[in-house]
Amino acid sequence: MRTPLSLQLNYVVVRPTHRIPVIIRLLEKFKPSKTIIFLPTCASVDYFQHIYPVAIPSQFRIIALHGKQPQHAREKSLKAFSEALLPVILLATDVAARGLDIPQVNLIIQEPPSDSKQFLHRSGRAGRAGVTGLAVTFLLPGEEESYIPFLALRHIHVNPLTGLHLTVDDDEARRICGRIRNTVLQDRLLHDKAQQAFVGAVQAYAKHTARAIFTINNLKENWQELADAWGLLKMPRMPENRGQSVDLPSIDWSAYKYQDKRKEQLRVEDRKEGASTSQFGRAGSRQSLAWTGKRARVEKRKVQREKRQARREFSRKQKMTDEERRNAEQLRLLIEQVKGAQA
Repeated sequence: MRTPLSLQLNYVVVRPTHRIPVIIRLLEKFKPSKTIIFLPTCASVDYFQHIYPVAIPSQFRIIALHGKQPQHAREKSLKAFSEALLPVILLATDVAARGLDIPQVNLIIQEPPSDSKQFLHRSGRAGRAGVTGLAVTFLLPGEEESYIPFLALRHIHVNPLTGLHLTVDDDEARRICGRIRNTVLQDRLLHDKAQQAFVGAVQAYAKHTARAIFTINNLKENWQELADAWGLLKMPRMPENRGQSVDLPSIDWSAYKYQDKRKEQLRVEDRKEGASTSQFGRAGSRQSLAWTGKRARVEKRKVQREKRQARREFSRKQKMTDEERRNAEQLRLLIEQVKGAQA
């Protein structure tokens, strides 16, 4: 797939807490009428459709599009985005990258997709029919910067974005992150969405095709900033962040409510039942026994999960065609070439 002459492929190296502020700068400087921001999972789109409206300038309407929406909702979102006369931003998963005719898209913003072909499909949504287009890829400082020479080896040339003065200071980034976190504090449902979306995004990152570039170590160096950028109130427990600690605000979880009255009623009832169970546990030895049993079950599930993953990986390799094996080997050699050139 060749990129049209009217499309610029650029990248920005930016810390997690500075990403939304940089997006704001980009919107203000480039002044796009239609923007697509690609997010890694459906849950990410579902969460950030509530976050972007409080973070970016109000003249930009936010529309969500992802594969888990009902068909009529996807059609409605696509129609609203395509026919919008005022500035509009589509938050989308890759369901919007192929096969959709979306005219007049000026700006694409993305994190590196799982493979280079998808990179071009996403970027190619902008700059069609003679419309000037800009596709910007955000990279974390450090190892992720190797993605640019990696793409170059695939004959995809991406240049640093210059001339728009996108610099953001730490104070501005903190203000935006504070605004996001305050929004989450207004409704416990947003906390739930944030937890689900964050776990999904980390898991998607870990499955990147270029695993030698996109390693969990990149995230380990940025857990605090990622937590602040996402407005997290609690860091989800997952294998990827085991042993890591972040500084998060102190929350009175007993008073943190759902705006939805039915969900809040269920939460209060569950809390009362939990308090009753806890009181019974303190009266005897059942609580400690239950905890010991729970730890044993967790460890057992961990071992079983690792065995399943090993079996799936072995099965995947066994089912590979000769062409797939050649492509996998070519990918490994490309990554080694990038690493060797930077050593």
